[in-house]
Amino acid sequence: MSRTNARLLTAIYFASGMCSLINEVVWVRLLKLTLGNTVYASGIVVSVFLGGLALGSFISARLSDRIRAPIRLYAWLELVIAASALAVPFVLRYADRLYRVIYRSSVTGPACVLCAQVVISAAVLLVPTLVMGSTLPLLAAATASGEERRSLGRSAGMLYAMNTLGAAVGCFLAGFVLIRAFGVMGALYAAAFLNLVVAICALVLSRRAGPRPDEIRADGVEAVPPRPETLRWPRMLLVACLVAGFASIAYELIWIRSIINFVGTTTYVFSAVLTIYLVGIMLGAGLAGLLVGRGVRPAPALACVLLLLGLCGILYVPLLSAGAALHDGAIAPLTRLLNTVTHTSWYSVYPLMASFVFFLAPSVLLGMCFPLALETWHAGGAMAGRSTGSVYGVNTLGCVGGGLAAAFVLIPQLGIQQSMLFLGMLTAWAGALLLLACPGKIRMLSPVLVLLALVAAALVPADLFRDCLFDKLKTQYGAEELLHVDEGVTTTLSIHREPGGSLHMCASGMHIAGDETGQSAWQKFHGHSGMLLNTNAGSVLCVGYGSGESAATIALYQPEMLDCVEISPEVVEAATLFFGHLNSTEKPATPINIILMDGKNYLHLTDRAYDLILSDPINPRFADNASLYTAEYFESVSRHLNPQGLFLCWIPLNLPEEVFNSILATALHVFPHVTAWTVPVAGHSFVQIVCSPDRILFHCPYMDDRAADPRIGASLAGLGIESAISFLECYMGDEKDLRQYLQRHDINSDMRPFVEFSTHPIMKPHKRRALLSRLRHSRRRDSILSHLIPFPPPSVIPH
Repeated sequence: MSRTNARLLTAIYFASGMCSLINEVVWVRLLKLTLGNTVYASGIVVSVFLGGLALGSFISARLSDRIRAPIRLYAWLELVIAASALAVPFVLRYADRLYRVIYRSSVTGPACVLCAQVVISAAVLLVPTLVMGSTLPLLAAATASGEERRSLGRSAGMLYAMNTLGAAVGCFLAGFVLIRAFGVMGALYAAAFLNLVVAICALVLSRRAGPRPDEIRADGVEAVPPRPETLRWPRMLLVACLVAGFASIAYELIWIRSIINFVGTTTYVFSAVLTIYLVGIMLGAGLAGLLVGRGVRPAPALACVLLLLGLCGILYVPLLSAGAALHDGAIAPLTRLLNTVTHTSWYSVYPLMASFVFFLAPSVLLGMCFPLALETWHAGGAMAGRSTGSVYGVNTLGCVGGGLAAAFVLIPQLGIQQSMLFLGMLTAWAGALLLLACPGKIRMLSPVLVLLALVAAALVPADLFRDCLFDKLKTQYGAEELLHVDEGVTTTLSIHREPGGSLHMCASGMHIAGDETGQSAWQKFHGHSGMLLNTNAGSVLCVGYGSGESAATIALYQPEMLDCVEISPEVVEAATLFFGHLNSTEKPATPINIILMDGKNYLHLTDRAYDLILSDPINPRFADNASLYTAEYFESVSRHLNPQGLFLCWIPLNLPEEVFNSILATALHVFPHVTAWTVPVAGHSFVQIVCSPDRILFHCPYMDDRAADPRIGASLAGLGIESAISFLECYMGDEKDLRQYLQRHDINSDMRPFVEFSTHPIMKPHKRRALLSRLRHSRRRDSILSHLIPFPPPSVIPH
């Protein structure tokens, strides 16, 4: 193939990479709506995606060298990708129905549900990912001809680099631009259109380039003699490829799990890490291609890269600790400057800056592995397509294993620091063994380098990550003592004590619960208000457990059934250990049935209905909480409410005003009846909305009767509530008042996730006070009268 045609094909493959990552981001989001937002479901989806790529690569490796017109076939494959991408939402509709039937079956157990998740993921993703995985070996066979066959690492490495660069651009566009501007389906349609353009351009190029010359032997091996790069143990190269793939995804997952403790858990964190990761892969692949072109021996170079990559793993936590210490002096001022220039919040800018600082260098090393391994394997005489498919397939299989091992084994069993040390040592050992397999005297360096890696690992303090996390909590929350750290499957949970003695619970570095007076007050109020407003709350569902105080408050009323859905088992365990003074009752009450799964997915799958549903997550801008503030979630709640049932939800005031208004408008869009309430404690930062498909009525005698119960009355007295009248003083208005307050707003939905992707800065304290003032002034003077049964004298109605 001529250089001009090769460059055109590289540009086409760049655009194909953009499509692939946009599609991947959209597919994962859509599958989460069916399978849930748990780590297990996400791990299965990613594993099936990578497994499809590996399978496609292995199949293509066997066939690509025998195809006379590989570019034309590639064009048709791009059309298949576009068609299958567009078909995913329609396939998911039927998969969703099947999954609900399986979940509701009386014989279904956890193993059956996991199997169903694997089958559904495979049914949705296997065809497009298999086709995607087959494209690189096919194009490698198309571009490597004549003398270029002797430098496959350079030609195929350049294709890989440009495709990865396109993937980085696609990841950035999907995570920062397309979904926010055009919604999930808009991003999918954009990717499908680009796939169509890629296919047309490839068809035109195939006519221009013509068929490949017939240089293929019947046994699939080219008539080019092996070069002197052959390893003493050729299979050691496949082991090195497997380890490199294993480390690449495991590193990425651990990077995300560690960095969110310091920069937050917004959706921009995941997009930022993946974008920088892909940029680094591209730079590394391009650099390796240049080294191969300049005559560098690929096998020793790959061994050295693996050794350096292992060193990066060993030193990751010390570097993270040093970077966190320099945050206030270097990264934070630059981030604030960018925020000022771009008029955005730190949520979108800071993760990108932090990812660039911490992850670019090891990502470059990861990117160098594939071209160097490919050039080494090709030195044995295998043809271009078979070499590319074999190396890429083995590497991708390693990615599958690394993703599953990091999420379900390494982090829960070893923790972040020890997991990185393990991966670092594993990668360094693979590099040392590969160096030992190389011909020449260079293999004598292998023991020395392994010894250096062992010394570096021994010098890392054992609790450095824990100390780094404590320093962050001390700076942000004033922590005096770190009592507990649990690096579980779902989150890194920590408990710390402040100087005043109050306890706080943090998940991934973000405060979620505590026993200080203010926070305890709104947790209690959340439980009391639902039970006081609903005179017949026999069945209750709490979404989110936290410290367990809201659920314990509800248990005081002894409903017939009290379910609590919590996505993180670590939260329940820590609440039991450290917050028993909040979530235990003096005498037996209704037992709390803990359901460990995603709250939104539970409501989507279950056929159980409730009289009262409380949603307890407190920050909708965190990626794990965002789905609990969408129109689809509110509609699911509405379908699971019994007649006269109520739904309670917090809207934090420490949000951008546009986000606050969006959540309020979304609730009004779904529920015909909504009332707003404030916590009767100074300095609170929440507004509680109470929603129902039916008219919301306040039964004052019932409230007074419940307050007369000694245990309930004592708990209410801590909030300053002694009677129905004092409780009704927390009332801020109903749906008519709230619509009068709202002017410009956006509806938040799964397909148009405005809240999750908002870049507006959060409200300052004076703006929060102004917002509350506007809410109160929007209330009609007689607003509360239509909700009271029976009507009290006008003189005692709160104004």
